[in-house]
Amino acid sequence: MSDRPVMIVADEELIRRIVREEVERVLAREAGPRLRLLTADEVGERLGVDRRTVLRWAREEGLPSRRLGPREVRFAAEDVLEWSETRRAG
Repeated sequence: MSDRPVMIVADEELIRRIVREEVERVLAREAGPRLRLLTADEVGERLGVDRRTVLRWAREEGLPSRRLGPREVRFAAEDVLEWSETRRAG
């Protein structure tokens, strides 16, 4: 074996993607599905409605949401699922 240092050359973007995916995987495992937070756009895509409708439901119809700042609202995936199932049943 040689005592020379081994030099690994990799694409910086590839390294960032791998690290980001690993962090997301670890966080998802630790937090569980209930803490998967969605934007109004993501909720709208899943429910087939506009983001404005999602935000109105949060204000007026009881869709559980979390405020992260003055203009940032997020929705727990599990809460959205439970809320939409309740609405369908009722």
